[in-house]
Amino acid sequence: MINSHIHQLLHNCICAERERERERERERERERMEETRKWEEIEMDCLLCIFERVGLEDLILGVPLVCKSWYEASTNPLCWKSLNFAQLNLHPNSHFVQRFKRQYGIEKFSCANFLKFAVDHSRQSALEIVLPSLDATFVSLGDLDYLSKECPELKRLSLPFIMFPQAEKHIPNCLSKWKKLEHLSMHGKPISFMEVLSELSFHCKNFKKLEMRGSYQDQEALAIATMLPKIKHLCLSKSYMSKEGLLTILRGCRELETLDVKYCIGFKVDDEIQKMASHIKTFEFVGCSLKRRFLHGI
Repeated sequence: MINSHIHQLLHNCICAERERERERERERERERMEETRKWEEIEMDCLLCIFERVGLEDLILGVPLVCKSWYEASTNPLCWKSLNFAQLNLHPNSHFVQRFKRQYGIEKFSCANFLKFAVDHSRQSALEIVLPSLDATFVSLGDLDYLSKECPELKRLSLPFIMFPQAEKHIPNCLSKWKKLEHLSMHGKPISFMEVLSELSFHCKNFKKLEMRGSYQDQEALAIATMLPKIKHLCLSKSYMSKEGLLTILRGCRELETLDVKYCIGFKVDDEIQKMASHIKTFEFVGCSLKRRFLHGI
């Protein structure tokens, strides 16, 4: 009986010791894994691959503060190829602006200087620039001129609705320097629209996509068809255009893959238009009407 009891105690002690040893081994394994996961030891190529995909806010206010290797990676121009300023709140009193001022020791924030700060980090390798559309961030002639000089590789540009008149007139001159531009997006048709088309046609041989709302006269629709016959994607939603103007574009732009004329005024999509657009993969025309619709009789 005693022997049996001693045997059981020994068995329990051995099992307990084995369990403690397994727990110690698991702890050692966790420590080994922690050592291999040190952020500062991640290879630079991996860091660049990740940081290429983060937004400007993280790239400016988060990544550089983690460790020395992350800071060094964040200064690589590969991380600054896509500059989407529209994702940031650039109002002077915003949380982002206040953090930026504290982190970089700046007393007065300037949207123009902040734009230059980001563009300079790209070292002339920026491929995409999306500018904000806030009242507090007018795009000036100087801003556009700086972009045209420092972003020669630009492929996509999105401009805001609110711009200084001098800057709007200067757009065609800038386009002559962005020879690799493929995609232009504007919230409103500029007063220099015909000149914009001319520069796109002459200088931007790989141009594929135009997004722009406004009032299009028949001669302007003809200019689109004549100067951009090989355009692939055209978004004119919430614009004014006559049926004849739309048919002119459909006749001239035979390589269109997508055409967006949703909520346009001046035409209804009938059988003739649908037949002319039958070659287009994606033709969106919901909400089109001959006249503007007013609510509540106003």
